[in-house]
Amino acid sequence: MIVDWRGHFGDVELPFLYVQLPNYLREASEPVDQSWSEMRMAQDQALKLLHVGRVVTIDIGDADDIHPKNKVEVGRRSAIVALNLTYGRHFILSPIYKNHRVEDHRIFVSIDQAVEDLVVRDKYGYIRGFAIAGADQKFYWAKATISNGEIEVFCEEVEKPVAIRYAWSSNPGTLNLFNKEGWPLAPFQTDNWKGITEGNRYHSKDAHFEKYHYFYFCFSLNVM
Repeated sequence: MIVDWRGHFGDVELPFLYVQLPNYLREASEPVDQSWSEMRMAQDQALKLLHVGRVVTIDIGDADDIHPKNKVEVGRRSAIVALNLTYGRHFILSPIYKNHRVEDHRIFVSIDQAVEDLVVRDKYGYIRGFAIAGADQKFYWAKATISNGEIEVFCEEVEKPVAIRYAWSSNPGTLNLFNKEGWPLAPFQTDNWKGITEGNRYHSKDAHFEKYHYFYFCFSLNVM
């Protein structure tokens, strides 16, 4: 879609900004695959293109409303991302996963910002939202702390971890890891195991799809 719009506008570098899907639906009791997690990662494929910006909203959604009411914060974050993307500003945005290493039964995660600039909003100091899995691909909730410039993650049920996920659910609940600017760590996964939405296709024969496709088409014409 981005490439198509840029073609219509005759500008291959036209800046494009998207808001990542927020937390929605009931908080997951177990770290299992959920469609919104995979759709967030599908959205993030757009970051492979140049001049594309992402607004992380994993912490300001509404479990009972697909359209979160906190529009002010969504707008504020969007404006900051746009200033960086289009106007050459250098505001600090959401921390993002950089790499990880496995040592014994623990995983050590590095992000693109100094951990000294992170804030754990929890009196016990544990970071919520991490899950790890072994070769059997079964994920378990994990404990995570900041240690020696990394995020140290471990789980007693996983002796030999091979993959780690963060905020990987439709609604990961109340997250507590932010940078000092108030941006949450962006959701991520390190595995490429088959998800529950892989291979899904939507056809115009579906009445619901046809209705919403028609609505989107009319909306686009009005905006254009």
